[in-house]
Amino acid sequence: MATAPYYAIDASVDSKAFPLACMTVGGLVVEEESGRVRRADGAIIPGLYAAGRNAVGLCSHLYVSGLSYADCIYSGRRAARHIAGEDPL
Repeated sequence: MATAPYYAIDASVDSKAFPLACMTVGGLVVEEESGRVRRADGAIIPGLYAAGRNAVGLCSHLYVSGLSYADCIYSGRRAARHIAGEDPL
C-alpha cells in the first residue's frame, strides 16, 4: 500500500477552479524508449504499454481540448513500433 502524502482535487461543479482543475494527467512511469509501464520498483510490467496523457505530456497553465493529439500519436506510435520490433527512432 502506498503511503501519504495524498492529495485531492475538488472536481465538483461548484468548485472555484471548475473546470480547469477537474482533470489529472500523467501518473504512470514509463520506459522512455518504448512506453512500457514500470512498477514502483522500476521493473517493467510485461505487455503493458501506456499512451496519451497518462504516459507523456503535461498541461501548462491551462488545458485546451485537442492539445493531447500529439501526445497520443507520438506515444501510441512509439509503443506500436516497439511491439513490432522496430527501432523507435
